[in-house]
Amino acid sequence: LTCLKPYKWLIFGQFVISIIYAIDISLRPYLIKKMLDIIATIRFEDAVSALTWPALAYIGLTFLMILSFRLFDYLWLHLNPNLKTAVGRELMDRMMDHSHRLYQNHFAGSLATKIKDVMSSLPDLIKIGINQFFA
Repeated sequence: LTCLKPYKWLIFGQFVISIIYAIDISLRPYLIKKMLDIIATIRFEDAVSALTWPALAYIGLTFLMILSFRLFDYLWLHLNPNLKTAVGRELMDRMMDHSHRLYQNHFAGSLATKIKDVMSSLPDLIKIGINQFFA
């Protein structure tokens, strides 16, 4: 949690984008349903005026999602490497506080691999939590 604190706004931005994505998942089929209902009940001459707002809303939602995904990628590109670096520094600082006995009983490569695994897994865990669970 100490490592996540400086990046809370980047993570919050990803949560907001996942909420927008969840709204899009529900709203886009509803707009298509509305357009199909209008097409089924209206005369051909009135179709353009009746379909203008639902079609514009659908197109606007498409552009909003494109921008949201680009913003999500932008936030991810700023979060991922910086968080990995912060986690690596924190773990290395903690490793320096351990006694000499720890290093005699464990292989240095094993400890380094554990640090590398945590460094690479934490950002992915956050991304999975936001994309799969929250959204």
